[in-house]
Amino acid sequence: MRKVPLKRIRPGKSVKKKNRHPWPQTVPAPERRAWSMRLLVETDVLNVIMNWGRDMIYFKDRQSRFFFVSRPQALRFGTADVKKIIGTSDFDHFTREHAIPAFRDEQRIIRTGKPVVEIVEKETWPDGSFNWVSTSKFPLRDKKGRVIGTWGISRDITALKRAEYELEAANKELSQLSRTDTLSGLLNRRDLYETLKKNFKLRGRAKDSGCRGEFSVVLFDIDRFKTINDGYGHLAGDQVIRHTAGILQSGIRTTDTLFRYGGDEFLLLLPGTGLPGGRFVAAKLLSRIRKTPCLFGGRHIRLTSSAGVAGSEETRSASVLLKKADRRLYLSKRAGRDRAT
Repeated sequence: MRKVPLKRIRPGKSVKKKNRHPWPQTVPAPERRAWSMRLLVETDVLNVIMNWGRDMIYFKDRQSRFFFVSRPQALRFGTADVKKIIGTSDFDHFTREHAIPAFRDEQRIIRTGKPVVEIVEKETWPDGSFNWVSTSKFPLRDKKGRVIGTWGISRDITALKRAEYELEAANKELSQLSRTDTLSGLLNRRDLYETLKKNFKLRGRAKDSGCRGEFSVVLFDIDRFKTINDGYGHLAGDQVIRHTAGILQSGIRTTDTLFRYGGDEFLLLLPGTGLPGGRFVAAKLLSRIRKTPCLFGGRHIRLTSSAGVAGSEETRSASVLLKKADRRLYLSKRAGRDRAT
């Protein structure tokens, strides 16, 4: 095989590498003006901007009447003939809900010479529909610098706004799901401490105003729940949880809040109700549980529950309040169950 001699490179001499990518080359400074003017003549830039863009561009006189609009703007008003838009105003196309604020913005620009940039506008139409646009409006000046009207650019962002609303709704739903116990449908413990802290703050403000503002909590625990699970199965246990939650929820005020505290425990927050009132409510609800057996698989499962009650007048701490309720629930269990302490 014939050997190809290697090409020697002289010391100090650089090797030119071929440009593998067609990157743009800067136009030499002396040629730039001529190069730019040639392209401007060839492309008719104004025609391109006004007829082939997506943004809506418009020019208005001092009375906010259109005298020059882009084709997308005319199409927005239902016609491809821009001449049909000349001489009209927003009041001829939109409802007053949109036309009046738009007119006021433009008159303010004419008076002050100050633009409005990237404001979000809701365009409302006579047929009841609406859409959203991002709009910038500027003062329109003549050759002497006098303001003779306004000009603006609007871009439809309806799809973006719709996506924002859908995302907000989804986030709210996720937030609600994260705060809700799926089995009982009640609030879970996630917001419990924050709710208690808010109630302590409200109590403090009430005391400053000369009012009592007390509240209490009742911690319920289903008696012998493990025996129910073992004897009837976990599906029965789930039904008992739902059944008990329904009894408690149906027996309280709309201002009260019921949480699933964990396992077979429920916590009831009673705003405006002190420790004695909390005990009374607990006893009433225990009676309802006792008198309403749970139906499962054609059989009635008789239930009782125990409760521990604590009041805000006993402490200023949410954690201490819950510990007191838990301790008293334990005392109710030791005393024979089916009672409130």
